[in-house]
Amino acid sequence: LRFRLLLIVLLALLPAFGLALYNAAEQRHIIESQAQEDALDIAQSLANHQNELVEGARQMLFVLAQLPVIRGDDDLACKAYLTELKANNPRYMNIIKWDLQGNMLCDAANSPLPHQSPFPEHLEVIIEKMDFVINGFVISPHTNERALSMGFPVLDDNGKPQNILLAPVHLDSLNQLLTQADLPEDSTITLRDGDGTVLARYPQPGNWVGELDPDMQA
Repeated sequence: LRFRLLLIVLLALLPAFGLALYNAAEQRHIIESQAQEDALDIAQSLANHQNELVEGARQMLFVLAQLPVIRGDDDLACKAYLTELKANNPRYMNIIKWDLQGNMLCDAANSPLPHQSPFPEHLEVIIEKMDFVINGFVISPHTNERALSMGFPVLDDNGKPQNILLAPVHLDSLNQLLTQADLPEDSTITLRDGDGTVLARYPQPGNWVGELDPDMQA
């Protein structure tokens, strides 16, 4: 009799156990779905911010390449103009005008002169493409600041390149977006360029930015 009573009680409790298991599974599904939605939102926010940085640099460099103060030979006037421009646009690590041989003519950050480009290959690509170019990740040899470098050619009246403009953009804002995001515990997000170089990462961006993403090397 005792066994039968126990069996009846267990049978009566089975639906409750089943419901509890179903609710737990459903709750896990909801949490996982929400985490995926949050990750997609963060990824979209990062992509939008990066696109805004790139498009802003492209438009600025295009306009600069048309200005007489940039196209002319007065390097002091060029420097004064770029310095003021950078002061109003702190996202840029520097704004630089080079000649075709990689000699710096003027910039916005008081770089030491004479000054040869530490990235001559970037200038060569811009001359070759004759258009806006995202050069990729760079580290300033003077300040060790990390940036995403972009460039645009300055053309003469015959449409031939006469100078080159570069505008490296600080990467701090990308990492700040990740730091401010309400990420689930133990989350990892990485933003990298086409070569697999990490541009932003959460957590510990300082240990990763500028390094090759190990997931790309696997």
